[in-house]
Amino acid sequence: MSAIVITADPAVTVAQDNPAITAVVPVSAQPYAYNSLSGLPTLGTAAALNAGVSANDAVQLDASGRLPAVDGSQLINLPRGFNCGRLVFSSSTQITFQPCKGNLILINGAVYQIPSGGVTVTNSGLSASTLYYVYAYISSGTLTLELSTTGHSTSATAGNVGTEIKTGDDTSSLVGMVYTNASIQFVYSATQRLVNSWFNRIPQQGFLYSGSSVNWALTGAIAELNSAARITFLSWADQVVSINYVISFFNSASGAVLNFYPYMDAAAISGDASTVNGDGTGRVLAASAAASVTLAEGFHTSSLFGSMSGGTASVYSLTHNVLVSG
Repeated sequence: MSAIVITADPAVTVAQDNPAITAVVPVSAQPYAYNSLSGLPTLGTAAALNAGVSANDAVQLDASGRLPAVDGSQLINLPRGFNCGRLVFSSSTQITFQPCKGNLILINGAVYQIPSGGVTVTNSGLSASTLYYVYAYISSGTLTLELSTTGHSTSATAGNVGTEIKTGDDTSSLVGMVYTNASIQFVYSATQRLVNSWFNRIPQQGFLYSGSSVNWALTGAIAELNSAARITFLSWADQVVSINYVISFFNSASGAVLNFYPYMDAAAISGDASTVNGDGTGRVLAASAAASVTLAEGFHTSSLFGSMSGGTASVYSLTHNVLVSG
């Protein structure tokens, strides 16, 4: 059996009387620098760096082949795909932030994935009839939702510039808002549109049909037709709200003028309608009108008011529509 010996000891030689040693490769007792060796590939500067996400580290993929959370503020030519997801109503006790038009969200300058099944939060610990903003944040590496009455603002922090955040807290990104009802529940019905997403909004229509022959009486000065005709909803400051209504009523007072007015949050807005019973014949008459407004961000109530110049009107039916733009 022969061997090749690599040693720094000059006394070791290939000798005729030691046939077990067929070759001796001398080396220095001191370690060689890698770049002083010939015939080897040249190492780049990354060879001398540690793996990690701190300054001057070499970024290393995790066990799933994904990038770690890093500050991406200086990356360029990236697709605009971080405003994904949509906040939706799931039940009276739960809302969900789910993937929509992608599954990425920017939080504190880092990009995170929205799970395929979404992220949920319940109504536990909330108060009745209260507006809450919904924020996404990272808790022990997990995307999590928080409900807070603290408002939002636009981040000016490097790496997170332009992201809508919980005011004063870059670690929480805005994803929507909700309003609880008197029973501390989430609601999303035809007459109560009380969940609104920040990302990927869709038009939301509130609709009410009173049914026929409701016989809501209207006399004299301006008054609300009936609280049952209200539609409540949430809107952001940049959304347009359109209101239209059609009313049928009975009146037999000759020359009586019936006025209807759309109200928003108990204040009149443009879009009133007037109808005159010219000859006093008792019959069913109609009135309709429409209006569009932009409102302050938050919870709103659309209602209808009316007045009669003489006699009494009986409202037979009402169709009330509210459309919040996407």
